[in-house]
Amino acid sequence: MKSFLRQSIVGSVAGLLFMFGVRTVNGDLHGREREISHQQLMTEFRAIPLIPGNLLKSERNNYSRSEPGPILVGADYQSEFSRDDVQEYYDRELTSRGWTIVGRNGVEDWGRAIAASETHYCKGGLAATLWLSEKPDEYSIDFSWGLHRCR
Repeated sequence: MKSFLRQSIVGSVAGLLFMFGVRTVNGDLHGREREISHQQLMTEFRAIPLIPGNLLKSERNNYSRSEPGPILVGADYQSEFSRDDVQEYYDRELTSRGWTIVGRNGVEDWGRAIAASETHYCKGGLAATLWLSEKPDEYSIDFSWGLHRCR
């Protein structure tokens, strides 16, 4: 009986240590993958020059080493150019850097247009979205990891 009890305790402790070790290793690997992806997103975001004459309104970067989940970096701009000119500019800039256009559509919320269009791009596991506002002089570009299915 003592032998059975000892084996049960040893087996339980070994199982807990294994589960904790696997969770820790997976957490470290996922954290490292997120960190690398964040660096790649920042590189891609900074590689696209601001359209001359456009104004940066705000930037966003939700990356946190301590918080798991998707990563998003991007900015909102005011433009003196038409939506078509902005769309053409980003299509050209992103595709020349290895991004692929994977979709383009209008954006509605409860039947009300909230953006003139959104264009989705993929590059490996990274995604980019160009949002052209209903307001003709505003647009946003976001680069993300873990939000869209890109591979």
